[in-house]
Amino acid sequence: AAYSSSTHGGSAYMAESGDYLTVPTSADFNLGSGDFTIECWVYPITISTQAIIDQRSTDSEAVPLIWLHSSGYFYYYVSGSNRITGTSGSVKANQWYHVAITRTGSSTKMFVNGIQDGSTYSDSTTYVQGSTLHIGQRYTGTSYNFNGYISDFRWVKGTAVYTTDFTPPTSALTEITNTKL
Repeated sequence: AAYSSSTHGGSAYMAESGDYLTVPTSADFNLGSGDFTIECWVYPITISTQAIIDQRSTDSEAVPLIWLHSSGYFYYYVSGSNRITGTSGSVKANQWYHVAITRTGSSTKMFVNGIQDGSTYSDSTTYVQGSTLHIGQRYTGTSYNFNGYISDFRWVKGTAVYTTDFTPPTSALTEITNTKL
């Protein structure tokens, strides 16, 4: 069913011990060398190293991964390395954060609450079609599961929705051109 905050309660709760969402492998999630946006709202209950999204089947695969680090920052990981590291200590437990990763041309940025966090990644990656998309769980499922709430997850292939600082959306996200999830 289509998302409705009045019907669905507005978010998914993930209790770190095996609650997560998966989306089957699809060419819709093969970002290639084009523009993209991956975004969601997250509400961590604890601050520890946790996967927000992971599409890998191996550690070094060229697919997006968004993490929360135990030092209280978000980071973007691809092809076996951290590519964008947010500001240490900026993420606190029991607060909502809007996180967006966008690529336009060869520049990938991470925005937290609408403000660019970390440096711009000079991104020449040709992303591959990953395996099952995990929301709130690491691809192996054995550790680093998310503990908190995730809301308004959106995957847009072919469009960098945000390229500069912005005001995060306060109402439910809607499908826009090129939305795949």
